[in-house]
Amino acid sequence: MPVILSISCLPDHSCQLRGFRYFWLRYVRGFSPHFHCQRSLLGSNDPRFHRNMTIGLSFELLETKPYHHIYLCGIPPGSEPGLHLALAPETGAIARVDTYNGIEITVSGARMLEIPSLPDGYAGMSRKYTTCCNWQFGVRYYGIANMRRELVRD
Repeated sequence: MPVILSISCLPDHSCQLRGFRYFWLRYVRGFSPHFHCQRSLLGSNDPRFHRNMTIGLSFELLETKPYHHIYLCGIPPGSEPGLHLALAPETGAIARVDTYNGIEITVSGARMLEIPSLPDGYAGMSRKYTTCCNWQFGVRYYGIANMRRELVRD
């Protein structure tokens, strides 16, 4: 069964995405704890998802290479809460989330995954890592058992 992601128009009926400095969807195949943010999630981005995209549409997620998870990320300017939607494909499942600016996102064929926070200093890492939702996701679903501390750069 395909995974279908639908993004509503904004509450003012505008169907041009706005309110995000970064907006991307990645098919995740692994995790590198040596990096934070998008770079820590190994995989490929879907080029249809970006900060200037047209919304009010449904997208069939069509990645041709095998992947474990789907990660949709939107980072707004300023202090508004970001969008961090982690998903696992699952037939019959539906996930829903609303963004800070009123966009509704619905995904059919995938379930939402929890992204638990990490304590400061987790695994000897700086807050740049431990507060990054991408890194928190990677730690939770892939682990850091093979991390070599000398390769980590802040």
